[in-house]
Amino acid sequence: MDYRGKKKIFFYGVGGVLLGFITVILIFREFFPEYVGEAIYSWAAIAILIAALKEMSKRKKS
Repeated sequence: MDYRGKKKIFFYGVGGVLLGFITVILIFREFFPEYVGEAIYSWAAIAILIAALKEMSKRKKS
């Protein structure tokens, strides 16, 4: 895969995480305002976990 393909996948991944983050914040602000902080922390933890799993799978292949 060339550099442009990797760059495109990276930006789609970052865009997806940001879009999901914003969606979670908006939904929790509307329906569960007392849990917004916990939602932000859990979403960040999920994003970090996914990134770590991808990095581990890369290292396992090489």
